[in-house]
Amino acid sequence: MQYESLELLCCPVCKGTLFFEGEKNGELIRQGNLCCRKCAKFYPVETNIPRFVTRESLYGFNKRFERAYNRLSRFYDSAFTKAYLNRHFWPVSGEEKARKEVIERLEIYESSKILETSIGTGDNIPHLARCAHEIRIYGLDISQGMLAQCMRNLKKWKIEADLFLGNAEHLPFRDGSFDVVFHVGGINFFGEKRKAVEEMIRVARPGTKIVIACETEKAIESNRRGIRFVFGRQLEGSMLKFSSRDMQNLVPEDMLNISYEEIWEDNGYLLEFRKPCP
Repeated sequence: MQYESLELLCCPVCKGTLFFEGEKNGELIRQGNLCCRKCAKFYPVETNIPRFVTRESLYGFNKRFERAYNRLSRFYDSAFTKAYLNRHFWPVSGEEKARKEVIERLEIYESSKILETSIGTGDNIPHLARCAHEIRIYGLDISQGMLAQCMRNLKKWKIEADLFLGNAEHLPFRDGSFDVVFHVGGINFFGEKRKAVEEMIRVARPGTKIVIACETEKAIESNRRGIRFVFGRQLEGSMLKFSSRDMQNLVPEDMLNISYEEIWEDNGYLLEFRKPCP
């Protein structure tokens, strides 16, 4: 994590300011602790990644989600997984076109600060890097395994980004920190979807367009076996009860330009809206 990124962070519990104690290499924070001035909680930084959640602090579906994605991360970028995603989620459009379909909705300009919640292994990052010069990319995920894979990908792509281990329902960022805030995949699993939406709004600057994309019931129904194998029967049952159109009801009424549409050959939905200016 870059030391200058400290000014964007806050305690995810009390929203107090954080200060760093530990090892730096130039402007890069490597090891140490981020300490809250308000509630005195501290969050370790290990191998450049601040860790705002522990496995013990998670509960419900979030705990199952974290454990499953840690297992999945070992082969997530493999040819097998890519073939599976293209076959079941993007059967006609293909992965590259499907990701572009979401990224092109973002309003990215030179020097934009971009936050992706549930960044996973970072497959959207190369698309973001092509959008404008001197952008800063920040990614948060609940899975340590996914972030480790993302770090390997960043080195391979020679792209810089700051990564954070955290819960999207309790973001460790200050109000109004980002010019671009988006999420692709995963929110259907969240225990507190409304809270995750509210947190995306909180950390976005006034006037920011927020974009959320995930799978529809069509994709979930056609992949019941795979979902059950990775996440278990209980989470599969919960997902099947979820209606993607209900996501619109989680957006506060004071947001502007709220729209919902199905994408990825109806295997996904795209929800977008704008945070109003004061």
